[in-house]
Amino acid sequence: MKNPPRLFRSSRLRRGRRAGNLARVADWFRSSDWSSEAQEDFETRLRRARPHSRSQYLRIKSLALIEAGQVGAAVSLLHRVIDDHADDWIQVTSAHEHLGDIYQSTGDLAGAESEFRRVLALSPTLSATSGEVHLKLGEVLLAAGADDFAELERLIAAARPHAVFNKTAFRANVLEARVAAAVGDVARCRESATAALLLVDAPTQFSRHPTVGLVDASESLLAEMSAMAKAPNAPKRRWLRRT
Repeated sequence: MKNPPRLFRSSRLRRGRRAGNLARVADWFRSSDWSSEAQEDFETRLRRARPHSRSQYLRIKSLALIEAGQVGAAVSLLHRVIDDHADDWIQVTSAHEHLGDIYQSTGDLAGAESEFRRVLALSPTLSATSGEVHLKLGEVLLAAGADDFAELERLIAAARPHAVFNKTAFRANVLEARVAAAVGDVARCRESATAALLLVDAPTQFSRHPTVGLVDASESLLAEMSAMAKAPNAPKRRWLRRT
């Protein structure tokens, strides 16, 4: 239709404007904009939102800010979820995990450990989590130089049933390889590192969602696993703490 009737064109324009307005409204808690004007708009809309939805809006906004590198603002919003919406178990649990992720990525290992332990206390079955909290806690403990390898083994074992995606199984194998290397178990180190590497080029698990669960590892991590898979000598053994 080259020249649609004026009435049709007007109706189509109105629908387009409505769609654009709705998109802008929906973006208020997903946008990474945190200018003074954006903050004022966010707080205004948050006050108008249904009380039971506010914690979710705060958490989703924090994720957008994390992606944009505005970590300080994100941390502040996540603490508001925890402090102001303590009765919202799902959002509070997720907020603690997000804080743990932030602290782990910024090198605050003590803060990360505290947050991940809190998540496991709130959700032992890992509901409302990424399903990788045992592994995250294990990574933090190992990076901090913990010598309680019995706890690390328990965390790896607890994580295995939740390793549905290849990326989670890869993460579990990496942690297991590192723990095995730390205690001098060369055979297990090689086996776990090899298992991790095999998952890097594994076929997609979901034909309709080909990118879901794919391993996304840095070159340095792949090099570390490759070296462990070929390690000829046993590293120095560290003693297990008896518990």
